Amino acid sequence: MARRSFAAPLLLALAAAAPAAEPDRALRERVDAAIERGVEHLRDRRRSLGGVGSESSYPLGVESLAFYTLRVCGVPADDAFGGWLEAQARTAVAEAPHTYTVSLALLGLLLSDRERHAARIEEAITRIEAGQLKQEDAGAWGYLLPLGRTTGRTGRTGETIRAAHWPAPPDWWDNSNSQVAVLALRSAVDFGFRVEPAVIRRAAEHFLSVQRADGGFAYDDEGHRTRSYVAMTAGVGGSLVMCRDLLGDDASDRELRRRIDRALGRGRSWLGRRLSFPSPDSPWPYYAAYAVERYGHYAGVERFGKVDWYVEGASWLVDAQREDGGWDTRSLLPRARPRGGRDDRRFVTTSSVSDCCFALLFLKRSSFVHTRVSDEVLVLLRSVDPQARPDELDALEKRIVAAGDHAIPQLVKGLYLPVGAARALAATCLRTLTGEDHGYRESADEADRRRAREAWVRWLLSRPSPVDAPPTAGERR
Repeated sequence: MARRSFAAPLLLALAAAAPAAEPDRALRERVDAAIERGVEHLRDRRRSLGGVGSESSYPLGVESLAFYTLRVCGVPADDAFGGWLEAQARTAVAEAPHTYTVSLALLGLLLSDRERHAARIEEAITRIEAGQLKQEDAGAWGYLLPLGRTTGRTGRTGETIRAAHWPAPPDWWDNSNSQVAVLALRSAVDFGFRVEPAVIRRAAEHFLSVQRADGGFAYDDEGHRTRSYVAMTAGVGGSLVMCRDLLGDDASDRELRRRIDRALGRGRSWLGRRLSFPSPDSPWPYYAAYAVERYGHYAGVERFGKVDWYVEGASWLVDAQREDGGWDTRSLLPRARPRGGRDDRRFVTTSSVSDCCFALLFLKRSSFVHTRVSDEVLVLLRSVDPQARPDELDALEKRIVAAGDHAIPQLVKGLYLPVGAARALAATCLRTLTGEDHGYRESADEADRRRAREAWVRWLLSRPSPVDAPPTAGERR
């Protein structure tokens, strides 16, 4: 039986709240120009991708990241360079040994064509689910995935690129791989693919178990980066929000959701005290910025503490962009080189494909592009009180219906909300906007409601012209 299912309890789980506040016009224009230059820089760096000349020891890792980034930035599917990267991503799903690589390939394939790549997408989901550690470190991921594992791949000159890292012991994990795995699985759910609910619950339990006493998150709890820092705190925070939104409504899930909310509150407080751009505590500031973008979007917050994360982050990135369209980490990576018996402090100048991708994913608001929804409707639905008066529901219905066809995808998602009054309101608004009901009745039993939700999802995904949100800053049609 095919894994793909529109009946999964997690299907079309809640999107985030509204994106961060729009920058002013001058900054928006600079962001648009920076994105365009960054995309051209990626094209110019094709020689750095693949084969022996690849800048990464992760087979197909940078290629998969570049593929996802270009899709987010609106590079069309028939673009020659994008087509080449798409082929690398398809290969990565079957052959690449690493969690990061397979997860990034999955993200790109989802945005490229979920129907054409359905088999590869299913394979990626299966590998990521199977790679989750289920022992004492319940719910974490490490670098290596089972199935299709390779020890290296041969480049153009016949040399071999060895796979980074060693075969991991069963209890080996890190929060960096874990957060990108959750992002990939959450995105698959948003695109209509089934992910095992137990995988999401185990991931949430893992993240909760490793929150540090100060409220932040570290890379791991035994290795060389055991203190809290921005990239991990933002990355894990975003992952916890993604897990929370995919939970069901039974007693255990409600309790898990409450625990997640408490952890998120502590994490936001930590981040609000320490966030700045560039991140002061990481040699990978663009990676950290991308983690902040995900957390800000999925949590639906414009600020962490006093920091308007998008405006301040975008201002830094457009100022830091090189003339060639890349981003320079020169001032952030000191290297000690012994010379003449003394420490000669030097600085390493880099302009990597990965840095460029992370910067573009932030500027483009990749999480919002990925969900492709106007989130106001879900915010309104989530605000519904189970004891709301009829006049209050009527007022909400008028506001939602006034949004027109842009509300339809969010209303279909609203049929999966845990609060019955919110589901009923979503169904009412859908009937008003479309003239359809697909048999959905809130008073019906769960099996009938599930079948009706399936019908709504099939109807939505079969529409010849999907309803998208208005474009965000820098987004081109």
